[in-house]
Amino acid sequence: MEAERDFEVIAITEHTLTREGIKAFFANTRYKIRHDFATINKAIEVADDHCDLIFIGSRLDEEMVVPLKALRQVYPHSRIVFYAQRVQLPRSLLIDIFGANLDACLLSDSSLDVLRKSLDLVMMGENVFPFSLLLTTVPSEGEAADYAQASNGPMFSDRERQVLHFLRDGRSNKFIARELQLSEATIKVHIKTLLRKIGCTNRTQAAIWVTKQGTLWTGEEDHGQSDLHPSPAPVPAGHHS
Repeated sequence: MEAERDFEVIAITEHTLTREGIKAFFANTRYKIRHDFATINKAIEVADDHCDLIFIGSRLDEEMVVPLKALRQVYPHSRIVFYAQRVQLPRSLLIDIFGANLDACLLSDSSLDVLRKSLDLVMMGENVFPFSLLLTTVPSEGEAADYAQASNGPMFSDRERQVLHFLRDGRSNKFIARELQLSEATIKVHIKTLLRKIGCTNRTQAAIWVTKQGTLWTGEEDHGQSDLHPSPAPVPAGHHS
């Protein structure tokens, strides 16, 4: 049986306690700290081609977006992981950097076992993004209510409410078009408009948003599936005909 290989790590954090915690976390594992930097810019200056993993312990906010993109350009083949106590990013920016510039976001309230297994998945080529983090980026009921009030009228048309019902239930464009007797092209236009209105970037986020809002968006009539029956889990983004 082939032995598991070691991974060369760059650890980045400006906080002494976090730095010592990262060192203790990687001690006696196959993750070997090759460099220890206080800033992303320092890692960019070094540009070590032999780095397998870049592990960043910091708050993930808007100030990190540009450095992360620059880091990816210098380390195109390294896995980049953020270990954060909290994430303070608008949804659009979070989606923009995740996958292209960031391979995983691990939360500090996760257990050590979860963190280690998540890292192993990342090094196998997977992306790790906590579902709880996605939920926190979905617009809250108060935000939706503010939007509706600001628009000085109902937030959605009757047709849009129908489409939202089907999105909540994980239905494909083909299914929605058939049920509403519309073309798939028309459904795509409705979905694009809805995503813009609720501030989501894909169908999965939209399904979660609809579920969280309860009856806030439905109006006086229910134009879709009956709420007496539980809805199936939303399908992953892009899973539609």
